[in-house]
Amino acid sequence: MRYQRELCNSIEDLERILVSTPGGAQIPLIEIVQINFVRGPMVIKSEDTFLVGYLILDKKPGYAEVDVVEQAKSYLADKIAGGEFVIPAGVSYTFAGSYENQIRSEKRLAVVLPLALIIIFLILYFQFKQVSTTLLVFSGIFVAWSGGCLMLWLYGQDWLLNFSILGMDLRVIFQIKAYNLSVAVWVGFGSVWDCHR
Repeated sequence: MRYQRELCNSIEDLERILVSTPGGAQIPLIEIVQINFVRGPMVIKSEDTFLVGYLILDKKPGYAEVDVVEQAKSYLADKIAGGEFVIPAGVSYTFAGSYENQIRSEKRLAVVLPLALIIIFLILYFQFKQVSTTLLVFSGIFVAWSGGCLMLWLYGQDWLLNFSILGMDLRVIFQIKAYNLSVAVWVGFGSVWDCHR
């Protein structure tokens, strides 16, 4: 319940607030309640008229973020189905943040990528007017992607450039570490093909 700020700046002010009784008499609030000062949350957040609390998770090294969230989802679903974890009425949970953006981007990419490939093929066909030449040039996309996938695999190998020259670790210089296949990587694949054209 909200009350005018100037009338509730102190506990004493709150105690003097008059409350109507069923009989119509006005009595001070202190006669019917005990008022204590308790520190509460600095901000109360809500979405869609429901109170919201956030739990921030970090992924394990070597696991893709989407995989970690999918594992957490299935773990919670198993616990709920087994009766080990009971969600109270009116409480729900959802996974959001980067995971949600990644899923949304994957869905969009599932439509945009085939559409873009079809448009590129048609543009090449209208340029060369021959299916054989168009297929030859169009195959550059798959060559670029296979090279990108090969590099992703190589970057995940411990032996790749695992030595130093003049005291400088080559894995650190070239930022060699395992990369997961993500929307950003697919965008990078598109850039690689643009460079090969």
